[in-house]
Amino acid sequence: MAAEKINDLLNQKLSVFYSFLSKRGKRIYFPSSGIMAQIKQIKNSKINASIGIALDDKKWAFNLDSVSSHLSLHVDNVFPYAPSFGVKNFRELWLDKILKKNPSINASNITTPIITSGLTHGIKICADLFCDEGQEVLVADLFWGNYKLIFEVNAGAKLNTFPFFKNSKFNLSGLQEILVQRKKTILLVNFPNNPSGYCLTQTEQDELVVILEKYAKDGNELLVICDDAYFGLFFEENIAKESLFSRLSSLHENIFAVKVDGPTKEDYVWGLRVGSLVVGGKSITLETASAIQEKVAGLVRSSISNVSHLSQSLLLKAYQSDTYDSEKKVAFELLESRYAVVRKTLDSHLEYQKVFTVLPFNSGYFICVKLIDGLDCKKVWSMLSLEYGIGLIYFKEENLLRIAFSCLTVEEIPKVFESLFEVCNTLLK
Repeated sequence: MAAEKINDLLNQKLSVFYSFLSKRGKRIYFPSSGIMAQIKQIKNSKINASIGIALDDKKWAFNLDSVSSHLSLHVDNVFPYAPSFGVKNFRELWLDKILKKNPSINASNITTPIITSGLTHGIKICADLFCDEGQEVLVADLFWGNYKLIFEVNAGAKLNTFPFFKNSKFNLSGLQEILVQRKKTILLVNFPNNPSGYCLTQTEQDELVVILEKYAKDGNELLVICDDAYFGLFFEENIAKESLFSRLSSLHENIFAVKVDGPTKEDYVWGLRVGSLVVGGKSITLETASAIQEKVAGLVRSSISNVSHLSQSLLLKAYQSDTYDSEKKVAFELLESRYAVVRKTLDSHLEYQKVFTVLPFNSGYFICVKLIDGLDCKKVWSMLSLEYGIGLIYFKEENLLRIAFSCLTVEEIPKVFESLFEVCNTLLK
């Protein structure tokens, strides 16, 4: 479908969603004519001379033994191009997994996943689809640093921040104060959060939904981008176990939500670079969902063409394995045990509070500590690295240090905090 027809359809049937589209978002489409359409129509031809790959005499994808000898998958599940929308079976299976993990989602109000090259690519597609030069994107002040490159440097948008925490909880009142000043908002949320390792409790999520629903009922328009990179890594009982997307995707006609997720952290396959993008809204139908999918697939096609066929095939095999669930359970329990050691270490060493404050955390990979006045996070970071051989990440503006307990053994965790305490005391002398 050409861009004009897609735009007319969305403007007529999903006017709020259409109003959020950037200039690029309105221009983009997935080609339904030309080479792509021709290939689709003649794919079952007896003699097919249309494909831009090489086939051997068995009509399988040509390959080199020095590559294929390391793989057990059939060559046709590895070497040919994948569709720009993603491998059909993988898209369907990932959608099924989303719905099982988020049973509140109304499947009729969301699109089928479009497969992206990791979550970074999915976030970049959101920036392309919704952000023109100067577009404001509201986000809490503890956010993944790559947002700046994606939204500000690349898309020319502006990240407008509010304090993440208030009284050791997510700052709902701070968000609400900003929302009431705007008639139209793009909100970017990340739970569990990088860098803080905090996820909304069920109570906080309930309260946030009430705030956002009231915002929409008052005649305002809202687009929420849910970065669910660390979804499922929940280590406390009171955490909201479903994505905020579940609650928003059918909440109100003035609200649309985008869920960016994928196997990267959920299935410990960082280098496979497979992500997913799903759009939800109360007014979405099969027809409008298809139109949105074409725009997203057009952005995939016009940038990376398609996501690795090999990666999607490997994950399909994993999800179909009888041992997948048990393997996931073992991996989760290992991370959970590290989280528990972090908690125990901090609870048993109250003296650490003399030099740093631990920000609230309950999930994900990380915790953050805020150094007291008189300590400089870069100096602490440098001394830890040079004299103790311990590598962390520092955030200069907030005077924070981020500790990834996800990559520490249970034996290393106490040593990291002990060393941090020693360095802080040394620098305070």
